[in-house]
Amino acid sequence: MSRISLLKDLNDTTDRWHIVARVFRKWNVFHKAAPSDIFCVSMVLLDEEGDKIQASVLNKSLHDKFRHGIIEGQTYFFANFEVSPNVNQYRATTHPFKITLTPRTRVAGKLASLPSYSYSFFPLADIVKLDQSHVIDYLIDVLAFVKSMGTLQEYRRDNETKNKLRMVLTDIEGSDVECTLFDEAANDAFMSHLQNTQTPAVLLLNMARIGFSDDGKPQVCNSFNATRVFFNPPIKEVQQLIDSGKDNGSPALSFLSQTAPSQLSQQSCSGMARNQNKITISQIKDQPMGENFVINCIIQKLETRYDWVYDGCSKCGTKPRLENETSICPSCRKTPDSIEPKMKVHYTVKDHTGSTSVIFWDKLAVDLIKNTATELMQMLEKDPEEVDFPKNLDNPVGKNLLLIMKLNEYNKRHPGSSISVLQYQLCEDLMDQFTQASTEGSQVDNGEGEEHVKADETVPPTAQTEFVSDCNAKDDMKLSDLVNHAPHPPVKAKRRGNVKNNAVNHMDEASPAPQERRLKAIKIEK
Repeated sequence: MSRISLLKDLNDTTDRWHIVARVFRKWNVFHKAAPSDIFCVSMVLLDEEGDKIQASVLNKSLHDKFRHGIIEGQTYFFANFEVSPNVNQYRATTHPFKITLTPRTRVAGKLASLPSYSYSFFPLADIVKLDQSHVIDYLIDVLAFVKSMGTLQEYRRDNETKNKLRMVLTDIEGSDVECTLFDEAANDAFMSHLQNTQTPAVLLLNMARIGFSDDGKPQVCNSFNATRVFFNPPIKEVQQLIDSGKDNGSPALSFLSQTAPSQLSQQSCSGMARNQNKITISQIKDQPMGENFVINCIIQKLETRYDWVYDGCSKCGTKPRLENETSICPSCRKTPDSIEPKMKVHYTVKDHTGSTSVIFWDKLAVDLIKNTATELMQMLEKDPEEVDFPKNLDNPVGKNLLLIMKLNEYNKRHPGSSISVLQYQLCEDLMDQFTQASTEGSQVDNGEGEEHVKADETVPPTAQTEFVSDCNAKDDMKLSDLVNHAPHPPVKAKRRGNVKNNAVNHMDEASPAPQERRLKAIKIEK
């Protein structure tokens, strides 16, 4: 036996194997009875020939070691692990064996030239032919055009409100397959769609499973936390699919609109808010890389040490770069059709614990400032008193916002660097919406021709929250997850779509004293 073995050669005749592999995928498997408790840490390892094998850490005392000590994407030397048959349902690879890492397993970082990824795409035409007597009991990879896509919907499971997302996938031959994603995979897919600015929209699902709908038709689903979702990832297989689609008339497909919605449904906001990590600015430095957090802050000032505009690809907004003396868009991987001004605005924000620097990228900046980069540049040209920075960039200063952000690798290496905003919400909008809902829902006639509103001074704003999501975070920011946050659970009307009496209903629930003692009449001038 060679000192270093290939994954395809592993079997259960011995546990004395030595391998070098890249951690292609790592995720946590949780107990069904206790969803917050980790059952095992699972990985998919990848070797120099592109073969994969599943590895698991079942020993509870080793969970933290492998959760934090092993980094997805890095290569390692593994020795002294158990090898056993791979027969579980929805196993992560088609390898006949799997490995289990034990307290005696040796793991060490290793420099090696290994493939960065390996996918085995399952054709949609083969999925269409499946029925419940012919199932695929292992996880698959899917690459397909997105024909249509719904919005995030809520459903109840285990007394919790969760999200799901439905799509229809298609290939160049017109084979359509429904895709339904749940929980975090649904959130990831929806946000990835918001960030994706390319057409046609190509979806890559890594480690998905095939299930069946109520009418018996096969559909693609996620497998708990194992599944990863990508839109138009920069790999050759995606470009090959797009090129094949051009040759076979793919423009006739009904692709997704690339316009990002500025508002998610109230149901989605309420369901996703429960998992938000709400922190202060002083706690940002302690946040792990890649995990979303929320801060409540005030925009203190516009930062003029950075420029506010850049030339971006008109198709995707990315700043082109010179490669071999040719201007290439890093996202589109080709020379841009045209270049237009895009915004990248830096602000200092503060709370009671400190201040930090944040970036609003083009689409978020346009929504926040209410002007495009082109409009602002025209303002500069017309106003001789303005130099370099148009005055409208100061419009958000002083506003109270909720910001959803996450740290990337650059932020962790440089703690003082600006953090890209994923999503924001104006807190003033909450107050305005609450006041309007209270006024419309609680007006009473006092018999003297004047209207009064009953309002509880202690009740926090609970009207519908509006978040705006960034679709163009560039350069040092890669976005993959986005969730919404509401500072308080939203008020649900007794009848769907009816906001009347929302505020009063919430007051009744929040007030331990009789209503007439807790409510105050506020005179409304006509």
